[in-house]
Formats: sequence, C-alpha cells, structure tokens
Amino acid sequence: MSIERYSDDEVAQIEASQRLAYDCAEEVAAEIEPGVSEIDAARRLGDLLRAHGVDEFFHTPFAWFGDRAGFRGFRSPGLLRPLDNIRFARQLFGC
Repeated sequence: MSIERYSDDEVAQIEASQRLAYDCAEEVAAEIEPGVSEIDAARRLGDLLRAHGVDEFFHTPFAWFGDRAGFRGFRSPGLLRPLDNIRFARQLFGC
C-alpha cells in the first residue's frame, strides 16, 4: 500500500474545492422551501457549481431531505445477497 503525498498547492486546491462545494450547498439549503423537491435542489446545486466554473464532478450532485438523509428505513445490502445492492441503490436514488 502506498501513501500519496500532496504539495501545499495541491492541498490548497483541494481545500478550495471543498469550500466551494460547502458554500454552494449552504446557498441552496437557504433557498429550500416547501414544494422544492430533492431533484430541484440537486439541479440547483449542479447549476450553481457550474456557474462557479466546475466542469467535472466526482458524482452527480444530489440532495436528500427528511428520513432519506438519515437512511431511516433503508435495508442495508448483505454480502451473501448481492441483489440487495441493487435494492439499496434504488433506495438511495429514489427509484
């Protein structure tokens, strides 16, 4: 196993990216009101990040509200039941 080492400049870039993501999430959260769906909030988050120059994502922006945000009622996947992974993914993405 190797250990990656980052320069001070690379660490600063990572920190700036994290700050931007957090600031955008806070901005979108402040705009949420009754009737705004998870899909609407996620779309707004993606649009806001793109407006700040982001052109690549580690994953698609998402937003979860209420019980879904705390994984309440989710059935965790099991090692012996691989199809549970599909069920779990559907729970995560609201399919």
